[in-house]
Amino acid sequence: LSLSRQVQDKISELDKKMERLIDLFVEQEISQEDYKIKKAKILNDKQLLKEKLGEIEKGSGGWLEPSKNFVSTCNQASYVARQETPAAKRAILKIIGSNFLLFDRTLFISYSYPYRFIAETGPGRKLGWMRGFEPPATCATGKCSIQLSYTHHKKSGFLEK
Repeated sequence: LSLSRQVQDKISELDKKMERLIDLFVEQEISQEDYKIKKAKILNDKQLLKEKLGEIEKGSGGWLEPSKNFVSTCNQASYVARQETPAAKRAILKIIGSNFLLFDRTLFISYSYPYRFIAETGPGRKLGWMRGFEPPATCATGKCSIQLSYTHHKKSGFLEK
């Protein structure tokens, strides 16, 4: 079992203990003072376990949400790149890059991590989600450029109008 599952099981055990303790108190098999002491201990242990569970889930799940966002953005970018909507393309480019510079009808972009890896692979590696945003073959520094239109030139690696 995973560590978080073990902690959840211990919390469930403490809930069952609390129910038994309440039953004993209702049936007057333990005194009110003993009930208060045992109840405080169970609640304290339960609170500590909940905090531990929160730390476990925060620490182990820290990669999941960013990974989900990355995959979703890549998927969305593949659809947006095929569209003729400049506003949608601009929105995706704002997510995947920064430091935009327009020079001589060429848009220079610094792709942000982890999108730099996808941009560097380009259309020749069959990932293809960046069609419409293709970088040149030399994109290793993270500073890549594309032209504003969508016809790919094989020699330069740039997109031309």
